[in-house]
Amino acid sequence: MLVVLFEIREWRSILILMVANLGLFSFFELHGWPSHPDITLLSTHTLAILQALVICSCIISSCAILLISEMYAERAELVLQHQADTDTLTGLLNRRAFMRQVALQREQPGCWVLALLDLDFFKKINDNFGHDAGDVALIHVSKLLKQALKPQERLARIGGEEFALLLRLDETGTQALQQRGEQLLESLRQQGLEYQSHYLQLTASVGLATLEPGDSASEALKRADKALYQAKINGRNRVELAGAVLQPLKRKSQSL
Repeated sequence: MLVVLFEIREWRSILILMVANLGLFSFFELHGWPSHPDITLLSTHTLAILQALVICSCIISSCAILLISEMYAERAELVLQHQADTDTLTGLLNRRAFMRQVALQREQPGCWVLALLDLDFFKKINDNFGHDAGDVALIHVSKLLKQALKPQERLARIGGEEFALLLRLDETGTQALQQRGEQLLESLRQQGLEYQSHYLQLTASVGLATLEPGDSASEALKRADKALYQAKINGRNRVELAGAVLQPLKRKSQSL
């Protein structure tokens, strides 16, 4: 029964508790139960029932303690897992957890796109106002991007001032991709950051890459990174699409 109710890793604590309870019961059985004068008036059958109740109560108490212990252990494990998957500063997913979510979500129907967003001139914020201002800016941006997400989409901070997004589009085509990227940038442009009586206008560069059939998440992320690099070369505060996004559309236009 214990094997069914409890996992194998808990066998030591189970064994210790069971041995302790059996030891106490054996001690009282061998050395006698200190009896109250009124108890001696009870019948043998009633005493047997009382002893059985004591044994049952010990077993129930042991099971309750083990269940509570297991519950707290599971909660602690969930907390540790959350800490391992979460960026400490922003509370967003980290890179490892994001890639795992990409692998899960891409199985759902729809056009899935990976976006890399990098804040423009973030170093100037740290240099002019200090690293605390930089942290506040990252938290501010993470909140704005989170508000711009749809239910099935995912957001992560994958390092420094760089964010990764898994986006789901209802329509395909460069226009839909460009529009979605511009929506992300517009959410930053419209709500700058006020820090210690200073107003900081935040902008970013975005690279987009679609997740093609048979395409790995890491490959799509590399294409998005190249598109992000191109956005920075072309003047920042803009959206660039990876080459893999454009090629299928070119083939389609040629066939027409």
